Amino acid sequence: MSEVAGERAFRLASMSPVVRSMSLALCLVAPVCLLSRQRSAAAVICVVFAGVWLLLRPRRFVVDGDRFRIEWPLRTLTIPLDQIREIGTVSGKDSLRGVRVGAGGLWGTFGLLVGGPETVEIYVSRSDGLVRLARLNGRPLLISPEDPAKFVETMKQRQAESGRIADEKS
Repeated sequence: MSEVAGERAFRLASMSPVVRSMSLALCLVAPVCLLSRQRSAAAVICVVFAGVWLLLRPRRFVVDGDRFRIEWPLRTLTIPLDQIREIGTVSGKDSLRGVRVGAGGLWGTFGLLVGGPETVEIYVSRSDGLVRLARLNGRPLLISPEDPAKFVETMKQRQAESGRIADEKS
């Protein structure tokens, strides 16, 4: 977590051992393809890896004044705090049920989680320490910041300061 001029940033949590093992195994596929002279397959794999890293895997979650941001290397999603109606920590086992659409297993799970009562945008690097943000407009978010309890505390504090208090759920 870092703080700069009223901005509090929380990195994406460290990968769990299972996700780290899957990611390392997947990273071996491109060199194996190159060694077996499958250059086209290796190129496709490298493009997919770069796409996941640059477009789907967030670098950090930022609370800045009256806004919340998810920052990726090549894009940013900004949500006003008054658009977040509920925030709290959730159990990974209950929250990760459904069909994943996007990247799964390569540095985490990023994209959509379809199934159950609603479709959720998911940006997690582990299956525990998750935070759910319900929005007034838009899909709920499921994220894994490096310090979930401190992240929730910071979000609720900033919402209170800006006049919008999140519903209690922790």
